[in-house]
Amino acid sequence: MPVERRPLERVRGTQDHQTRQASSLDAMRTKCESAFGLHGFRRVDVPVLEPAELHLRKSGLEIISKLYSFHDLGGRRICLRPELTASMVRAAIAQPSPRLPDKMFATGPVFRYERPSRGRFRQFMQTGVEVLGAEGVLADAEIIALAATTLDSIGITKYTVTIGNVGILGELLTHLGLTGRRRALLLESLEDARRHGIEAVRTRFASLDPDVIHPDETSQIHGTAVTSDLSSASEDALARLVAQTSAGDLGRRTLEDVTTRLAARMHADTARAAVDRALAFIDELGAVRGDPDTALDAARALLLTHGLDPKPLDQLSETITLLDAFGVQRERVQIDLGLSRGLQYYTGMVFEVDHEALGAEKQLCGG
Repeated sequence: MPVERRPLERVRGTQDHQTRQASSLDAMRTKCESAFGLHGFRRVDVPVLEPAELHLRKSGLEIISKLYSFHDLGGRRICLRPELTASMVRAAIAQPSPRLPDKMFATGPVFRYERPSRGRFRQFMQTGVEVLGAEGVLADAEIIALAATTLDSIGITKYTVTIGNVGILGELLTHLGLTGRRRALLLESLEDARRHGIEAVRTRFASLDPDVIHPDETSQIHGTAVTSDLSSASEDALARLVAQTSAGDLGRRTLEDVTTRLAARMHADTARAAVDRALAFIDELGAVRGDPDTALDAARALLLTHGLDPKPLDQLSETITLLDAFGVQRERVQIDLGLSRGLQYYTGMVFEVDHEALGAEKQLCGG
């Protein structure tokens, strides 16, 4: 008796593009790439397969948590690219004699393990442009203006350009001495606070770094993993203070044990205070949004309160002025200092272009 075979369905979160839709997508791609070429960008093609480490280093939790990765037959950890920027930068660095500045673009499918929904897929097309070796507001403004004029060229005009600057939070974290994993978590928290509110950020932070939000004395004090971050001179001074005040009554503990415990507590208290201040600043920073003039005035007042350098705001103001010169309509531009895009390789200006008619999936592009 013959066995009936069920037809194989496509993988969830992917699409079949029939002739008409495929032709429309090809036409859109051609218009985009023509606009890039007119602005002096050269085309590159980069592999769909990349070393997973390329994205694990800098992509941020938002993308890392959705990475398609596996070990190949040679035991190497490989991934399907989740975006194009990292691959384009890798390709540029790999050139024997790279010429800088370098303006390039790439187009192709990217893959993320999303929850499939309207406008959200696990495989989708992305086109990206990069300016390497050029810094400053002119390069920032050129990229934003290119995004706007490209959308205009394909007939999309009712959009809003939202601009932020992750460097503002980065400066505060440097001022507070927050580095490494905590710094990375706090930078990612800027986008989480924008989407879900500061209390959701506190809850997430507590789950990832419980000692600094809900300290556990045992984890802070016992074990060699605890470090005080005190200088040798400070540790010596603390040891002398303990010796003078204990009058030899240390029980079974040594002077070194007691000094280590106190140093660890001092370090934990300092870290908690720094993280609390950073989270409060993230909450305040996320409230700074609106038209450029109003938002920049509010931002200057905020930075003055916290004793921070207003240079990032001066750069934002210059960027807005350059966008005027590039022909980007001022009424389309908004400032949102809670915008960070959740990627660790962003250190300064960030932007997104949205179309409100698209609802929850309103973002057209960003960088």
